Amino acid sequence: MENRSMGPLTRQQELSRVRLTAPDGKVTESSVWSIRAVCDSSVSTLARCREALVAVLQIDATDPMDEVWAERLPGWLLRAFAPPLTDEQAAAFLSNWRAESAEGRRRLERLHQWALEDWVHWFTSDNSDRNWSWWDAAPFDETTLVIRVTSEDSVLPLQALNWLLRQAGATEVEYSPDWAKHVEGDRAADRWRSETACPGWRPETSSATTTRDSESSFDANRSPIRHGSRRRNAKH
Repeated sequence: MENRSMGPLTRQQELSRVRLTAPDGKVTESSVWSIRAVCDSSVSTLARCREALVAVLQIDATDPMDEVWAERLPGWLLRAFAPPLTDEQAAAFLSNWRAESAEGRRRLERLHQWALEDWVHWFTSDNSDRNWSWWDAAPFDETTLVIRVTSEDSVLPLQALNWLLRQAGATEVEYSPDWAKHVEGDRAADRWRSETACPGWRPETSSATTTRDSESSFDANRSPIRHGSRRRNAKH
């Protein structure tokens, strides 16, 4: 497994962070952004996320899809993937997305289903677009899960993580205190921080451009659809 950096951390460092069973109080030189997920069971959703991320972070882009990917990834995740789009379908999606209003773009993004190859690509060493790394996570209560990611940038393409959270059991996903500050002001952002504070965590002091999952954070240059660059290594 190649150990190049994925965001601020190397793959081995990120794998170690994913495997943490509780926040360890360590800090990172990069900024840390929080994600809050509402789910039926925060413990179960976190366990599924860890299971999927531990598997995908040990996959190399050159590994055969049928021999390695399908063997390592959990069955519940494999069953959630959609068939891969053809280049023509991918081009049509991007064309339709660009022609839509902001609300129409959000609708298309919510309806988009990931193909196995496109989702795995976001976590492999040949993807230079993923500028964030998993930092830590913990249940806040029985139905609320808080995940933190670290990044040196202010715009984070989190669609792949958002999709994973939803497949793992999340019904609602919200990013960082900025959404609260935007809607209700500084006091709401401070309340969000205090409500999601877990033992060993330091408060965020960030102003990243992050959004609630009902708002558009889609970047056509960082599309979940890798038009024109799909690697086809599956056996037929």
